[in-house]
Amino acid sequence: MSRVRTRTTAGGSLYKYMDYNPGGTTPTATVTVTSTVMANGSYQTITDEPTPDFVVRQAKGEVFFNNCTSVKGTRTSICPNLVLGPHPTWGRREYVGDYLPNWKTLVSSLNNPVVPSWFTTRVTDAKAMTLTDAHSRVASEDFMFLVTAVEANKTAKMLRSPFRGIRRKIEIFEKAFWADLKNLRRNFPRAGSKSTTQKGLDVLMETIPAFLEFRFGVQPFIYEISQIAEFATERLSKTSLVPVRRTARASHSVPWEGIQIADVVPPGMTRATIKGTFNKASKISSGILYTVVDSSVSSGIQRGLGLTPSDVVGSAWELVPYSFVVDRFVKVGSWLDAIIPKPGVNILGSWTTTRTDTVYSYALVQAMIDFGSGNPRYLYASPASSYNEYYTDYARQVNPSLPVLPPVNCRPLDLIQEIDHWALSLQRLKRVVP
Repeated sequence: MSRVRTRTTAGGSLYKYMDYNPGGTTPTATVTVTSTVMANGSYQTITDEPTPDFVVRQAKGEVFFNNCTSVKGTRTSICPNLVLGPHPTWGRREYVGDYLPNWKTLVSSLNNPVVPSWFTTRVTDAKAMTLTDAHSRVASEDFMFLVTAVEANKTAKMLRSPFRGIRRKIEIFEKAFWADLKNLRRNFPRAGSKSTTQKGLDVLMETIPAFLEFRFGVQPFIYEISQIAEFATERLSKTSLVPVRRTARASHSVPWEGIQIADVVPPGMTRATIKGTFNKASKISSGILYTVVDSSVSSGIQRGLGLTPSDVVGSAWELVPYSFVVDRFVKVGSWLDAIIPKPGVNILGSWTTTRTDTVYSYALVQAMIDFGSGNPRYLYASPASSYNEYYTDYARQVNPSLPVLPPVNCRPLDLIQEIDHWALSLQRLKRVVP
């Protein structure tokens, strides 16, 4: 049964505006405006599912997974006195109190800013991606021995002389350069050779395969050596493995920022301009709590080497040409690792949490009273007037289902990955257009 708890530390806002005759110090009229909008203070609402005898049962080793949501808000208002005038005939009007929290409610685009649809879509995609990544890391292998064994011959050939082709092209370029320099001296100014430029481009094109060999041959080989050393230290040195609870995790953040400037018509005023700045960021995290039931050393070694039956499909996908490129856009490899059951592993429970931090900041740009035809308009610019709202929304969903299809990879490509894709594209273009 759900339980709801609410805590509030402040009420609504209140302000008034007063009229003064020219040179007067005592207001001739006062109007008070009240609003249900909270100007200063905080509130929090928590909805959860309490567990009877939680402390006693937890001490006995029970594990609980309960849904939970929390909404927390804090609001701060800084509104110095706003004076419009003095007018030689009409005098002046002065606003006192928390007027800005009330004024921003007069325009829906300020009061309830529209979050773009792509933000919601990316949050949904991030939930599927982090849950898939977390499941794929459950009792994951130290390194993929099957992939290493299949590609051992290619790795050996590459390591013999990974930069032989680029060295040969540089030598050809040097000979062509000096030959063209001599030709330039004899036939100046008509001389000019295309061969040097062409051979320079050849050197550049030859650099691309060398770069790709280093990125996808040498670097993975060095990484595998370090993994083997770590595997030998951590796994083979143990005579027994103790079953313990472990957690596999994954997370991702989705940001959004927006700006809205709008004119409102507050009580007693012709027009006011308010600028709203909106920032929203959601952090999505997923976790899997599990235990390794089969704690024998031989099973641990088999899992560490990626030699269990559940590792075969993932290894086969890794051997597909350009599978790593696909995984940078769609998480096929992680999804295959996630959906295939792992022998000797007991999943105790899973969860996905979404924490969204939102900041709405409002500032009064200007305010104006129009006294009518033939009379001046009085403006007041007040950058010191501000109103801020801070919200933290938290939601925990327990035991969510894995996506039925590979999820989209929400993580942006870094600079090295961008270079990888350009190099691969140029290499393919060279094969198509000799």
